[in-house]
Amino acid sequence: TEIGRINRLVRETDTTLSPLQKNLDTLGKQTVWASSLLCGGVFLVGLARGHRLIDMMATSISLAVAAVPEGLPTIGTSTLALGVQRLEKKGILARRLPVVETLGSVDVICLDKTGTLTLNKMQVERLQFLEHNVNAGDLDQRTHQIDIHRLLIIASLCNDSSLNQESWQGSATELAFIEAAIKAGLDPQKLQSELPRFKSRYRTETRQYMATYHRNVDGFHLPPAFAAVKGNPVQLISLCKYIAMGEDMIPLTDEQRLRLLQQNELMAGDALRVLGIAYGKLPNGGDYQSVKDMDLVWVGLAGLRDPTRDGMAQLMQSFHRAGIRTIMMTGDQTATARAIGKELGLNAGDEVTVMDASTLTVGSKTAQLSDSLDRVQVFSRVSPSEKLKIVKALQSKGHVVAMTGDGINDSPALKAADVGIAMGLLGTAAARESADLILVKDDLDSILEAIQQGRSIRSNLQRSIKFLLATNFSEILLMFGSIALGRGTPLNAIQLLWINLITDVFPAMALALEKPRGSELEHGLPKDPTHLFSPAEQKELLLHSGVLTAAAIGVYEFTAHRFPTSVSGQNNHAATMAFATLTSSQMLYGLTASESSEVKLSERLQRLASNPILGASIVASLALVLLGVRVGGVRNLLKNELLDTKEIFIAAASSGFTFWANELLKRSDTNKEFLDTVELRPEVKESDHV
Repeated sequence: TEIGRINRLVRETDTTLSPLQKNLDTLGKQTVWASSLLCGGVFLVGLARGHRLIDMMATSISLAVAAVPEGLPTIGTSTLALGVQRLEKKGILARRLPVVETLGSVDVICLDKTGTLTLNKMQVERLQFLEHNVNAGDLDQRTHQIDIHRLLIIASLCNDSSLNQESWQGSATELAFIEAAIKAGLDPQKLQSELPRFKSRYRTETRQYMATYHRNVDGFHLPPAFAAVKGNPVQLISLCKYIAMGEDMIPLTDEQRLRLLQQNELMAGDALRVLGIAYGKLPNGGDYQSVKDMDLVWVGLAGLRDPTRDGMAQLMQSFHRAGIRTIMMTGDQTATARAIGKELGLNAGDEVTVMDASTLTVGSKTAQLSDSLDRVQVFSRVSPSEKLKIVKALQSKGHVVAMTGDGINDSPALKAADVGIAMGLLGTAAARESADLILVKDDLDSILEAIQQGRSIRSNLQRSIKFLLATNFSEILLMFGSIALGRGTPLNAIQLLWINLITDVFPAMALALEKPRGSELEHGLPKDPTHLFSPAEQKELLLHSGVLTAAAIGVYEFTAHRFPTSVSGQNNHAATMAFATLTSSQMLYGLTASESSEVKLSERLQRLASNPILGASIVASLALVLLGVRVGGVRNLLKNELLDTKEIFIAAASSGFTFWANELLKRSDTNKEFLDTVELRPEVKESDHV
């Protein structure tokens, strides 16, 4: 069955990893390799400098632990959980935690038309016959009553709607025909009883029409036994050999076929969903016969209107301003799809490009779709498998795809998309179970708020990860540089763990928990939204780490000349000064990591008022640093020497130097290339970004 085929597609579709999961996986592997090389280098250089094997093993292991940002899992989970909570307040339920961050990387959104962009409340607006048409308000007229009644009788019989107590239940399209039949003075329940159905043939991806088989005892201007057929006008017109006109049935000529096809195009151009209505006489009083083998009789066209939701055109403009491409998918024919796409402004006022999705099944695999995929705004005649193929094709081109839907036939694509979004009120259970997000009130405007939240979370995690990587790398560089210069090990194992597990975690958490700033939708996406850091940002991160390291080594060298060095080459007082300088510099680096280079320092300090947690965390971490060099119990644990006021001032001044040096680096010409990588309308290309 069709439902069985859809269920198979859902089962065979794998959910994709979020960009965050992919990024962290790559980042983890790179961190392991880089730290392993550096820690191995520290170990070998230390041995070459005469340090004891056991000491260098302990130092190398501590460095390896320090290289891994232990607080990142906690920070990431807390940030995503907070994002889920914020989305829930806006009427959006998240079924998977990582999807909150994935929203921030979405650059293409595929929108199912019926029930998502539209209200899924169909109404018959026009009936078109060869020589005349009838509007919805004139269905009870007597001039063309035979034609009107014949069409609506067939549409009411080829119909799975049923009367449940006092109301009809069924699909929006079929309920529209029931309503039109009642307006025309017919009784659909009586028709279904007096013209009983004995067989049904439902539409498929290739047979785009439905046929029901009936016996007739009372005339109704229909044969004694017949098939009632409704579906794709183009397919039915090609199958018909006769046309019904009033009480007459005459052969259908090629000229008349052409007129019918033109009528279909005109109605579809008015953004109507157009269905063809026909019937066929059964042989021998009711033997089954395929529709293709019948002498099918054309009756007329029915144009149905499904009103779009309020504000959809404005919403599409908002998506475009946010740098997100919009694609509509619909089962309607091309002319209808083009008219609706133009009405919604899917191509920002330009001519809408439509592709008939049935062409995607002709000898092409998902990864081999034509380049026209990047130019199309609307896909017409879409089946469940074709929706799935389109989503996968977009993903294969590097796009992060969101998909909205409400029906069973949307389920495979919802599951395959990076972010599947289902309707909560009108959506089916199958759609909700396949989706990542559920719009509780079917409010599509909330998708923009969700994307804003996702972009905020993505930016926060970027800042937090940048802070952790830069500070951790500075510790490794400090150890490597100091040992290579023959100056001993400035940080011991306990100090490294203290820095990573206590002082670094608070600013990193504060950076990750910052609230959305309100400007996330105004900025375009990076050219490759699937990666956390561009090459320019990676260079910047290394430079910042180098500055933190240079200050600590400078203070270490300065202090080493004032205090005696042990026989083993270790100078504990200089090491304590390096510890104080490095940790203080790292705390101030939290301010540097909190903003991009284009934000002025004055603006950044003002924003601290909106993120008091960051300021408080930096102050708290600096207090812990002071605790580690002044209070006996903690100082002894860390094996630090007691620092006097003058030495604390030197460490603080050196930390201030690193802050201003990194600020200048952010604004240098070497960093301008990063700003040039941002554009409003993204075009994802292959890159070597990490």
